[in-house]
Amino acid sequence: MQLDKIIVKCSPSRLPYSLPIFLEFANRTKNIVFDSSVHIHSDVRLNDSALREKLLDFLPTQSVNGTKPNVTLTLIYTNTKYLSFQLNNHKIEGEVNLVKYLATKLKVWDEIHPVDEARLDDIYNVLICDDNLKTFQSVLQEWIEGTKKFISYQDKFGVTDLLAYSHAISIPKNKWSDPVILEWIKNCSTHLSPESKEEQNSGDEKQKLFDYFNQHQIEFDSIDHPEVFTVEAMMPYLQNIIGAISKNLFLKDKKGNLYLLSALHDKAVNLTDIGKKIKAPGGLRFASEDILFEALGVKQGHVTAYSLINDKEKKVKFLVDDDIINGQFERVYFHPLINTATTGISLDDFKRFVTLTGHEITSVVL
Repeated sequence: MQLDKIIVKCSPSRLPYSLPIFLEFANRTKNIVFDSSVHIHSDVRLNDSALREKLLDFLPTQSVNGTKPNVTLTLIYTNTKYLSFQLNNHKIEGEVNLVKYLATKLKVWDEIHPVDEARLDDIYNVLICDDNLKTFQSVLQEWIEGTKKFISYQDKFGVTDLLAYSHAISIPKNKWSDPVILEWIKNCSTHLSPESKEEQNSGDEKQKLFDYFNQHQIEFDSIDHPEVFTVEAMMPYLQNIIGAISKNLFLKDKKGNLYLLSALHDKAVNLTDIGKKIKAPGGLRFASEDILFEALGVKQGHVTAYSLINDKEKKVKFLVDDDIINGQFERVYFHPLINTATTGISLDDFKRFVTLTGHEITSVVL
């Protein structure tokens, strides 16, 4: 099945969280080949270069290697209120309608049962029209009651679960008070993120890091959570943490010098300004995933200050937000080489860790 090219328009402030989850799920379960691209319309003003990069990386990418994709999808951020896409010269609104269309045409599920059709309409009305968390929670509670694991028809993971889950995890975890809903979120996360060999290897890397901490008497605490690729997706699981939570960017300059930048998770990052402050030749830009893996041994989505442990050749210069290391936080938190956990150590131990790896901290005021 091959679909015509689909152009989707949405606001950068109302991201279609279900779309990347759906594409990856369709590829893994049905071998759906997709070709995706993301653009920012000129009517959108973004001064934060890190936010711009995050938006452009919102959809997963896939190397088609000459294979004709089942679906070619272009996402355009523009000044609009609701997501829309064109179908047979008709403008259709709503993320729910987009995912339902893709799921049906690509036959990701054998069929969408009338029970799910009705619930998808409810999701559309609650999420798109009302945008009401209290109503959404009430609807979820009603659906989950009497089920064992999932809310789609016959208690099997389906499009209703995917759409509801993708929006549930975008809401801070402390907003969910019902343990039944939290259990359903956990079930969906487990279903969508089966452990792979690559994840097992990442788990081994995490244990090596923990062994290194123990070897050097570095006390640590760690919180496991579902796989996350953005700060926004991570924060709901870290509501009870007291300390500096970071975002980490892997960068290079025009001459190929490499940099790792750790900044507070809610800080705006202007690469142009930072490049001038550190006198980076030709300014700073994001380095490729191949260079990242070669230098720090991690992939995109897993970048962390702890990956300095893998930089044996000391190729990477370490830049740190001054607000992280100026003493206002007693503990600092980063991924332990894998994005299914977040691990904290004391600020003093963090500084000692950086020294042990043979690196120096360059403080940057953001």
